[in-house]
Amino acid sequence: MNRTLLCCSVFAFFGCEQDKIVLEKHATIRHVDLAVPATLPKTTWLSVDFVTALTGYVGGEKGALLGTETGGTSWQNLSTPSLGDIKQLHFASATTGLALTTTGLYRTTTSGRSWVLVKQASYNALTDLQMLDATTGFLVGNAGLLSKTTDGGRTWKDYVFLVWPPVTTTLQAVAFASPQAGFVLGEIQSFKTLNGGTTWESTVLEKPRQVFDLFAYPNGTDYLITGTDDINRNNSFWSMTYQPSTKEYRQVSAQDLLNVPVYDFAQYQGEVVAVGRKTVLRNYPAYASEPEQTPWVSLLDQDGTTIQHAYRSADFGDAATLYAVGEEGIVSRFDYR
Repeated sequence: MNRTLLCCSVFAFFGCEQDKIVLEKHATIRHVDLAVPATLPKTTWLSVDFVTALTGYVGGEKGALLGTETGGTSWQNLSTPSLGDIKQLHFASATTGLALTTTGLYRTTTSGRSWVLVKQASYNALTDLQMLDATTGFLVGNAGLLSKTTDGGRTWKDYVFLVWPPVTTTLQAVAFASPQAGFVLGEIQSFKTLNGGTTWESTVLEKPRQVFDLFAYPNGTDYLITGTDDINRNNSFWSMTYQPSTKEYRQVSAQDLLNVPVYDFAQYQGEVVAVGRKTVLRNYPAYASEPEQTPWVSLLDQDGTTIQHAYRSADFGDAATLYAVGEEGIVSRFDYR
């Protein structure tokens, strides 16, 4: 990452010690837009997953699917229209992965060349998937669906909530802070587990009406969430922290309700990035030392201008490489050093 920092409206000079980063509201980052096969119709890419800095997959509308082993220098067209829109990709290795789509959940062991349906559902009924590792994962969807796999997605076992009335709400998102602690957000009801999903208990989690993505912090209580509100369909980006004294959540100062169009979070070993429409944000926890400051820094293009792409998904290939994909067929690679 280029650590040249830009002032928004008032110029200020800060002295810097060696290896000390002085943060301002904006920073710049190097990126390149990658060429995709010209024979592929322009599509909106909805998902990206890289297993290394060079090997990864990009999925989009109407089963559009690309694979690369060269960091996006070249691509293999793996598109499968019968998959429907590919909303999420989760690969455990270069050959084995899962695709959450509008027609169900699919698994491949052939690097995306062929797929097997492993969880059938009505159209667009599956909403979110998180794999904790190569074998264990959780899937949520309509009508209170919460399902777990312990064999890499080959088979799934639905969880039965021992509550009355039955859980029939759409479960919108699932996120785990650790192998034991996780959240499930629903339109009406939300749940948490502290034992790896063996049991779930009802909880109250603040959220926007429509959820795009959920990220759970390692402490097992705090979380990030993005979506749209239920009044004017404005973008909502909340950072929530748990208050042990009141046993309630509160939004964190200037971090909450940022009116930025964020669709997805990506993380790598503690680094968290948010991407969206003309938006790439990086989290600098040290920047929140002042109560009225936000730790979210907007990343601009190398020349200091706003990145113009509408990103829908992002993923780290390694600590130095971030990929983001989105509308108008855009696939970008960021130098995150």
